[in-house]
Amino acid sequence: MKRLKKILRIKGKLKLLTGLHIGVGKDEVKIGGVDSQVIKNPLTGEPYIPGSSLKGKMRSLLELYYGVYRPDGQELNFEYYLKKKDTFDDERKRAARNILKLFGTSGADYKDFDKLGEDEKKEIERLAVSRLSFYDLELDEESRKKWENVLERRPEEKTEVKINRITGTTHGGALLTRERVPAGLSFDFTLILKIFEGDNEEEFIEIIKRGLALLEADSLGGSGSRGYGKVEITVKEPEEVKLIKEFGEE
Repeated sequence: MKRLKKILRIKGKLKLLTGLHIGVGKDEVKIGGVDSQVIKNPLTGEPYIPGSSLKGKMRSLLELYYGVYRPDGQELNFEYYLKKKDTFDDERKRAARNILKLFGTSGADYKDFDKLGEDEKKEIERLAVSRLSFYDLELDEESRKKWENVLERRPEEKTEVKINRITGTTHGGALLTRERVPAGLSFDFTLILKIFEGDNEEEFIEIIKRGLALLEADSLGGSGSRGYGKVEITVKEPEEVKLIKEFGEE
């Protein structure tokens, strides 16, 4: 494995243009209650966006954009890349490698790892370490005030009806009530990008920008086809993280 060269911090803001639903499991639904609640911080009660939700959606959209997605719906991994790379043109091959570098893969996913040649094992070593990390997204200061004072710490509740596509009528018992984080709230986000010797930093930044643009064009969270999860994203220029901590610094 090559040496870590530097770490970049990428900050930005994600604003909800339509209501967002990222749900949390619920064992039972009380009569008149909400069928699907949004995920909230258990200490503060504030809604947040898990970093894993942002990471998963960006990765899937990038795999679709560059044509390296798997037909079975699973995420791109080294085993699939190794089997299909000879069918990829140079652009798709480069994109697949960069996606694996950024989002991670594991040699353990490859069932016949011990049968691989030395060059292939070295390629796994180059690809296996995830370069890109996602923190959970928290409400920004202005949105936190809206959540406390205007919304009184309550998400909106949206009731929907399932329609029988043949008869055009509702299914029996088809009412479903979901919580949504209301449009207009904004979340701060931070991505951490590790750069190793030999990495192409410009290509990494370009793919991250592409992933965020694709997310704006698509949606985040559940029920995107119903208009949920439309977002607007603004990003600051990456800043290099100091790798030496001075004594006495806060």
